[in-house]
Amino acid sequence: GKHCQCLVSHGSLFEKQLNPMLLDERTADGFGAKLVASCDLFEAGKGAGPEGQAQWQAAEPFCSKAWEDKAEKDSSLHAGPRKLSLGSLQKLMEARIDARFEENYQHLVDKDGWLDQAFVNYFAGAPGSKHANMTEQLIRSVHLFSKNPIVVLHLGSRAPDSWTAQRFPRLLLLHAAPMGPDAHRSFNFNKLRSFLISRARVGVELDSDQFVGPGVDYMFEMTQKEITANYSMPIMPVHFYSFTQADTPHNVWWQRFCPDPPACKPHSMRWSHAHPTWTFWSLPFVGRWLRRHFRDELLLATTGNGGLHLGELPVSEIPEDEDLLNVATWEEKGTKQWCKFDNDYHEFVDMLRWNPQDGNHTTTGDIASDPKFYPDGAAKAFFTAHNCKDPAATAKMLDEIKSRWEKGLYPPSTITFKGRFWASGSELRKEHPELPCIF
Repeated sequence: GKHCQCLVSHGSLFEKQLNPMLLDERTADGFGAKLVASCDLFEAGKGAGPEGQAQWQAAEPFCSKAWEDKAEKDSSLHAGPRKLSLGSLQKLMEARIDARFEENYQHLVDKDGWLDQAFVNYFAGAPGSKHANMTEQLIRSVHLFSKNPIVVLHLGSRAPDSWTAQRFPRLLLLHAAPMGPDAHRSFNFNKLRSFLISRARVGVELDSDQFVGPGVDYMFEMTQKEITANYSMPIMPVHFYSFTQADTPHNVWWQRFCPDPPACKPHSMRWSHAHPTWTFWSLPFVGRWLRRHFRDELLLATTGNGGLHLGELPVSEIPEDEDLLNVATWEEKGTKQWCKFDNDYHEFVDMLRWNPQDGNHTTTGDIASDPKFYPDGAAKAFFTAHNCKDPAATAKMLDEIKSRWEKGLYPPSTITFKGRFWASGSELRKEHPELPCIF
């Protein structure tokens, strides 16, 4: 039959923009787009330290026929009718580096293909589209205000030709195939997929409608400190709104986490925003919950504290990545939550109004309180902005932040709580030990 490649001129700009994961292997290799993530690579690297072991533990269910055969004999791993085929799962673990960024890749990763620290993003959008332009401003902000690389997992057909290694020397543009027609899953589950593919020892997830600001690299320090072998779950920031069973009584997970309304004792943490940070210790958690969703597994009914009946939960019926990450954290009894570091970009105006004579005083408000988890509200830090839907407005704000920051007209620390700036998370904790969230 016909194939669209026949319409592409060899050596053309259009050809260079194509996602090589949508082409046959020989053509992709001919483009110079080296395979940098795959089941074979992850299995071969399982002996490369604890990170390699964690990577393979996370990826093995997506890769191994032997694991699949073993799972079929275990009732707790029973796969439902909405499961993805093993072949589809294996394909989800594959990615190639854009040939234009091969030099960046060789410079930034170690001999085993790992990055010590990285921001990680996923996106799809035609060159020149709003989503591509939003992502470009995100990439630009990382180059303005961070020393760390950013991995962008591209899942569309073509990537912008204006993204070059010379312009963005800390960008690693990876290409992956989108989920196949048998998936019937939200595009946003590619977020968890990007964590497994990127091979960052310490990772900070960024959506395309975000940008980063001065001080953002502190997030890697706090992540490495808090997420270890002893506490391995990803940590997410507290949400600006406390979603509860009373707000969304028909959501499928409340039969497990709120069998006793209005107390909802198994609902153990305020709703988190799906902008997690993680270390390699977190990868088995990420893989476990993505596996459960993609294999249509069932959390069996059980008995909780006080004899509460916790209903069964079909994991694939959880519609979005944010929902899944919250459910997973509650199910595994997570106890850590970041204070709000991903504030609406309009709130950055408060940072731009600051002058040195203001000292540590700010008019920035706190995250709204709720009676169960945050009776006194939650702290903020302006490490990243969210809801940046207008690329031109984002570009203008980034220019203004850069100008004021370079002139010493930007707060030295952007951690805020109770009408003042705090020099560090530890200073805030010392003064407010009752605050549930951490920096």
